[in-house]
Amino acid sequence: MKIGFSKDGLKLNQKDFNPLNIPLPIKGIGIESDIPAKQPDAAEILSVFQRPNIRKANRLQGIEILKSMLEKVR
Repeated sequence: MKIGFSKDGLKLNQKDFNPLNIPLPIKGIGIESDIPAKQPDAAEILSVFQRPNIRKANRLQGIEILKSMLEKVR
């Protein structure tokens, strides 16, 4: 195994390494975090679609709808 360091980041065997792309679990290897994961409420996310005239939303309104969905996921 070759480990490389560059301005672009870490490389393993000449391939870019992203720790979020490794298949888990691999021989007991895992990713740990002290940030608690909060499950999003599906009903709350879908409530965004109850806005009036959502089908007639223009591009800017569509972006606002997506922003409000993402805020509810956080």
